[in-house]
This record gives sequence, C-alpha cells and structure tokens, in this order.
Amino acid sequence: METVVVMVRDEHPLIQLGLLDPLFLVEGVAIRVVGVTGRPSRRRLLSSRNRRALRLITRGGGIAELADRLRLPLERAEAIHEELIRMLGLDRIVSQVRAAFGARMLGDGEMLLRRPEARDLHPSEVSSTPERTMTDLDLVRVFFPDAEARRRDGGWEIVSDPQHRSHRLGEGATEAEAWSSAVLRLWKDDWFRPLIVQIRSMAAEDQGGA
Repeated sequence: METVVVMVRDEHPLIQLGLLDPLFLVEGVAIRVVGVTGRPSRRRLLSSRNRRALRLITRGGGIAELADRLRLPLERAEAIHEELIRMLGLDRIVSQVRAAFGARMLGDGEMLLRRPEARDLHPSEVSSTPERTMTDLDLVRVFFPDAEARRRDGGWEIVSDPQHRSHRLGEGATEAEAWSSAVLRLWKDDWFRPLIVQIRSMAAEDQGGA
C-alpha cells in the first residue's frame, strides 16, 4: 500500500471537518490530507447520515454499498454520494493523486500505479531533462491546487490561493521563472523535498515506460 500526502488550504472542507483518517479513494493508495498549518479558521459539521456516508466513501465504498448500509433507495444514495464528492472536493483530490503517481487508466477503469525508486535529484536537474512530463506549475499544484500566477510590479508572483489570505510561494521576472522559484522554495523545505523527489522521479519513469 502506497501512502501519499496531499496538502490543501486550511479552509478546505476536509480540514474543517477534522478528518484525520487516510482516504482510500484510489486502489492501492492511502491518501493523507493535511492543511497548511493544521489550524482551520472554523469547524464544519455534517449530519449523522452524511458522516456515516463519508466514512463509507473514504474507505472505498461505492453507491451500492451506501444504499445497502444506510438503507436508502439507490437513487438517494447516488445523490448523497455525488453531493459529498462535490462538496468535499474528493474528485479533485483523486485527480491530484493520479497525476502525482503518473497513473494510467486501463480500459476497465482499474488504476495502474508505477512505483519507481526515487532518485536524489535536485528539482532543477529533473526540470532540465527533455523527457520530463511534469512542469513546475504541475508540481506546485500537487501541493497547492489553487496556486496561481499573477502580475505584480516588475514581474510575476505565485500565490497559494488568490481567493483567500495566502502566502507567496515564488516570484520572478517572468511567469515561468516565478513557478520555478516556487519549486525551489518548496525544495528548501525538509518536509517537501522527499515528496518532490518521489513525484519527479515517478513522472520521469512513467514517461520512460510510455
């Protein structure tokens, strides 16, 4: 079982719910969702039924299981399933994890995960390889899905979330330089560095096997 960490802003619904258990939304992967500071500005509550439904979903339960365990008509279980997926951004988290692992979807929808051994490369070295498939923008958004580039006096800056109070991740004379600056800033952090090595190596290995 692989474990992957997805970092989201503290205002994310899963952080506000205080959900600490791993999510089993992708076959063979345990997903841990963490906030930037771990201190959400407010708490969010769910109804008793929706809490039970969420527990089933995060353990890999589908619509049929929800209907059976919650004793609901299939149509109602499907509506609750879609509502929670959308409200809590679970589909977006799954997309992030698939991108980070260089996942490929087989014809029957089964998830094929590549698990290459991480090489200890500086991010600039990996970025310079012509076969790379993950841009600096892609890499930053694995950790900060709402990160965006915006103009400022004399150049560009990357902010973690333009819709909320956020911090600057990088800056540069051009947009590309700003994204590269953000990657280098994350690289200097001991928490992010091993994750960057793993993600970059997976992307390179996936391209090599294509």
